[in-house]
Amino acid sequence: MDAIKRFAYFLRLTDDDGLLSITHLAVYVGIVALALGRQIAWSDFAAFAVALGSYRIKRAVETPAADSETVAQLGTAVTALEAKMKTVATPDRLAQAAAFFDKQKQK
Repeated sequence: MDAIKRFAYFLRLTDDDGLLSITHLAVYVGIVALALGRQIAWSDFAAFAVALGSYRIKRAVETPAADSETVAQLGTAVTALEAKMKTVATPDRLAQAAAFFDKQKQK
């Protein structure tokens, strides 16, 4: 059992406290899905990117060396990214993107 815990820690599936890292698990699932050639919707990919970005911001905020200016800049960047995603990921645009990619498949 100890070997399994060490292997999970080596893969970064667990953190320093031995708790499961959902973010690293999601990254590995995403890598496997890409390696297997699975199609990923743009909206799913965008949500995944925002989740990874928010994870990095959380880590930056928790790091004692992070100064308040850097954290404020990251917060502003995430807010801008979320606003951009809300304007881009409208149902009309998603339908247009799906139609475009369907058309590309037919060629």
